[in-house]
Amino acid sequence: RWENASGEVVLLNDIDLSGLPEWTPIGAGKATGTPSYNTLVNPFTGVFNGQGFTISGIQWTFDAESEATHLHGLFGALKGATVKNLKLGAAGDQITVTGASPNVVAVGALTGYAEGSTIANVTNYVDVKTGRITNTANGGTGMNVGGICAFTLGGGIKINYCTNNGEVSAPTGRGGGLVGTLGGPTSEESGTAVSNSVNNGTVQDDAVGQYGGSKDYY
Repeated sequence: RWENASGEVVLLNDIDLSGLPEWTPIGAGKATGTPSYNTLVNPFTGVFNGQGFTISGIQWTFDAESEATHLHGLFGALKGATVKNLKLGAAGDQITVTGASPNVVAVGALTGYAEGSTIANVTNYVDVKTGRITNTANGGTGMNVGGICAFTLGGGIKINYCTNNGEVSAPTGRGGGLVGTLGGPTSEESGTAVSNSVNNGTVQDDAVGQYGGSKDYY
């Protein structure tokens, strides 16, 4: 839990999380059929400066049925925050989502959700894999998956100089190497600005073959 909204977290070394199979995302949030995530709990609101260091050894499994949060990643929720100068993961690192949820679920290697935040100079190598889920809704009410961020909402969001090298599996079609879903109004001042960024990872709608022959599902 992060209490000091004006503070800054700075990495001084690489961090190897090998052998840590469970992770509680920094910041949480719930949604029950709408993509608003109005029930954020302790979102990260400060500055996280990786100073070019790497957090690796990521082998996490998140349960889509979790009652604690519907937002998954290193961060669950960012609000008015800045995350910058970070390398996330290494070859073979992976986040896996299991379980069946009727709710909106957002899974990003860096963060599940971002609102009014800046993500700059972040490079991701973590694959994000989703398994067999029952929520086949499309749009923002389905499962949103992103290599950097799964779901952005509202104005003032900037994603700049970011690179995704991880593979992304998005079974409801709401997936992207950088961002899964750009939520909120479509006007320039109210949207998400993505610039100077690139995706090198493979993005698949249905990597596990859950909906084979059922084209209406994705």
